[in-house]
Amino acid sequence: MGHCCSCINNDKKAFRLRETVEDDWIFVDYDSTDFAEFEDDDEVTFCRDEALDALLSAFEDALCWPQQQNIFPNSTTIDSMNAMFCVATSEMSRLASEGKCDQADEVADAFFELVDIWGESVFNTLNMTFFTREEISLGRFAVKVGQYLKPEPLEESAEEDIAVKLFFFIVYDTDLEKYVCTYHLEYRDYSGMTSGIYILKLKNRRGKVQVAVYGDTCPRYWSIRQDVLIDFSKRKRSFVSC
Repeated sequence: MGHCCSCINNDKKAFRLRETVEDDWIFVDYDSTDFAEFEDDDEVTFCRDEALDALLSAFEDALCWPQQQNIFPNSTTIDSMNAMFCVATSEMSRLASEGKCDQADEVADAFFELVDIWGESVFNTLNMTFFTREEISLGRFAVKVGQYLKPEPLEESAEEDIAVKLFFFIVYDTDLEKYVCTYHLEYRDYSGMTSGIYILKLKNRRGKVQVAVYGDTCPRYWSIRQDVLIDFSKRKRSFVSC
């Protein structure tokens, strides 16, 4: 899933098991009675991530804050909100580093559920236009990833055109303590175009460069992330030498 931004067989008599034979995949049917002896085995468990569940529960509880308080948001709420959002960034970063993309998407979706329930006016009052999706460490470089709560207009867009930003990746050099560059996922739909397109662009002191074009379908966050990391790995030497 994931805000733009597994199938279970319901037949209880059998399930599908995917196995590998050399380089090929095969599917084998097994009758569930073959596994009856394992039903009471305590070792056969499916564990949820406790930290993730606690965080998602906190987001769910927060949905009711406006109804529970006379004045919302207030200073106490804002402190609680900031603490929860910091934990969310930390958890999404951890889950991403562990390759748990779907679980990280659950946290991102929880942000957008807050926007839907609280209303955009709350976030406008807080002057909050994005949340920090992830913090990535790349040796001497650090990347802060932000996802906008709603499409952020680009300054150069004309009235009749649509040009917005959806994600940003800001790269810093931690050794020199300086800004390096920013990647943006943009959506552009200009007059005369048959359909809009999603574009990944790089901006640094030399100007803007087009990195990838995704067509008229919004890519998953993880595809954008991969393209950013691959592109930066090719360019980082030039940034170090600057």
